[in-house]
Amino acid sequence: MRAAVLKAAMTLAHARGVRGISMGLIANAAGISRAALYKYFPGVDDILVAAHAEHVASHLAALEAARSCASTPGDALAILLGSYGQICAHRGHQCRSTSTPSSTPGTARTSSICHPRPAHLRYH
Repeated sequence: MRAAVLKAAMTLAHARGVRGISMGLIANAAGISRAALYKYFPGVDDILVAAHAEHVASHLAALEAARSCASTPGDALAILLGSYGQICAHRGHQCRSTSTPSSTPGTARTSSICHPRPAHLRYH
């Protein structure tokens, strides 16, 4: 039930904004009663904090798992940036990666910049 509540809350927050959701809307979207929802969470803010904490923890775990596969610090950086780019892309952001020659021959400087895109510009 917790996973359903957190997913419902995040879906509603993305669609309506955090100020546009209520315990009743979350309960309906999760398929439970408001009374049941209040047994587990005192309010909307508590649900959003829990959902965000789980979201961040899953991203950090994915980044750590990706980083642990690297054999050199340069590989670790490239893997982390690539993984972060995938996270951004999955979340509906526009990610732009650029590689430009650095002052050291044979190396590249990579930057990954994520910018939120308006919903009407996202590709599905």
